[in-house]
Amino acid sequence: MNSKTFVRSHMDVMSVADFFTVEVWTLRGLVRYHVFFVINLAKRQVEVAHIGCQVNGAVMAQVARNMTDSYDGFLKGRRFFVCDHDPLYTKEFRQILTDSGVEVIQTRVGCPQQNGYAESIVSAIKRECIDHMIFFSEKSLRRAVGQYVEHFHHERNHQGLDNLIPFPNSPQASNSSGIDDGLGLFNFADQYLGNAPDQGAIEHGDSSLFPIRPIAISTDKYFVELSGKVGGSSTPVNVVLTTAALAGSLAYEVRMNNTVDWLSVAPSTGTLSPNSTQMLTLTLQTASLSSGDKLEATILVRFDDGFSIPITVNAEAL
Repeated sequence: MNSKTFVRSHMDVMSVADFFTVEVWTLRGLVRYHVFFVINLAKRQVEVAHIGCQVNGAVMAQVARNMTDSYDGFLKGRRFFVCDHDPLYTKEFRQILTDSGVEVIQTRVGCPQQNGYAESIVSAIKRECIDHMIFFSEKSLRRAVGQYVEHFHHERNHQGLDNLIPFPNSPQASNSSGIDDGLGLFNFADQYLGNAPDQGAIEHGDSSLFPIRPIAISTDKYFVELSGKVGGSSTPVNVVLTTAALAGSLAYEVRMNNTVDWLSVAPSTGTLSPNSTQMLTLTLQTASLSSGDKLEATILVRFDDGFSIPITVNAEAL
C-alpha cells in the first residue's frame, strides 16, 4: 500500500504535523520563531501546539504530553501521527505518543509529498498571511496565526471537503426569508437558511472578498450605487443576470438583511431559463431616510442549487 492510499484509508484516525519558521523583530534584533501545528485530517481542524523561539527536547516533550492528555488532548482518539525527520521530534517525544496509543509514522527523508496535507497548510498560511506581514513581537505573531486559524476553520473553503467550510458559523433561527441581523455577508457556505447551503459565486474576475466558483450564471454588475432625494424620487439601477447552458430552469430569490428597508429589488423572485437574461431593478426608498444618510448593504441572488451571486449596494440620501 503506497502512502497516498494509506492516508486516505486511515484519515478518520490520523493527524499530521509540521513546523514552519517566522522571523520576528524584537528588542534583541531579528529572532526566529518556530510554529508547530497538528491537523486532524478528517475534520481539517488545525491545532497550533506551540509558538516559541526556543524549541528543544524538553519543550517538545511537554507538547507531546499536552496533545495526548486523556481529557482534552488534541490527539485523543487518533491512531496515527505523521511527521518528518526533523530532530525536534525527539525520541522522548515519539515515546510519549507511542505510550498513549498513537503510532508515530515518519516520512522518508527527502519526500515531503508523503506529508502533503501538512505541507499544504504551511504553504497556505505563508502565502495568505505570514508573507504579507512584518512582526515586531511574539504577541503579534500569535495574534496573526490565531486569526488565520479562525479563518481557516470558519471562513475558508476546502477542496478536500467538497469546497465546504469545516466549521461554518451557523445562523440563528428566523421566520424571515431574509438574512438574520448581524450575519456576515462575505462568508457564504452554510451561512443561510434553506435546504441547500449558500455558496457565493463570482463567474468572472478576481476578488479577495468572494470565492471564485464556476457557475453558469453571471451578472453585469457586482457593485451598484444609488442616490435619491428625501421625500422625492430616486433613479433606479438595473442589474442583468445572464445564464449559459443550464441543465434546466432555475428558480431564484433575492435575499438581504432584515434591516435593509431602504432598498427594493424587483422582481425579487423568478425563474431563469437556459441561455437567457433576467433584469433586476434596484431602487432606493427614501421615505425613512434623512438627508446625508450614507448606506451600504450586500444582497444575494440565491438560486435553488444553493449558489448565490453577491451584489454590493452603496446608497446616499440627498
